[in-house]
Amino acid sequence: MNRFRLPVAIAVGAVAGVFARWGLFGLLDDNLDDGRTIIVNAVGCLLMGLFVRRGWQDDLHAGVTVGFCGGLTTFSTFALDTAIYFERSDWLQGVIYIAATGLASVLTYLIGRQLAGAPA
Repeated sequence: MNRFRLPVAIAVGAVAGVFARWGLFGLLDDNLDDGRTIIVNAVGCLLMGLFVRRGWQDDLHAGVTVGFCGGLTTFSTFALDTAIYFERSDWLQGVIYIAATGLASVLTYLIGRQLAGAPA
C-alpha cells in the first residue's frame, strides 16, 4: 500500500495547485491579460524555491513541489500565449513575453530559496 502514497500525494497536491491557480486568476485583474500568467508562474516559482530543500518525507515533498507547484504554474498557458504572439507576427511582444516570464520565474525562485535559507 505504501507504493501508492507518492502518486496520491502528487495527485492531491496537483488538484490543490490547480484550484490555487484558478483562485489567483480570479483575484487578478482581467485587464492584465498575459500578465496574470507571468504572476502565477512567478508565485509558483517562489513557492518552489521555498519548499524544494525542505527535509520533508518523500511523499509530502513531492506532493508540494511536483504536485502543488506543478498544478499551480501555467507553463502550458505560457506556451499558448507565446505562440499566439508569433502567429500574429508580433515577434517583439513574443520575445518580451518569453524574457519577462523567464526572468520573473528564475528571480522569484531564487528569492524563495533565499527566504527559505537554502543555498541556490
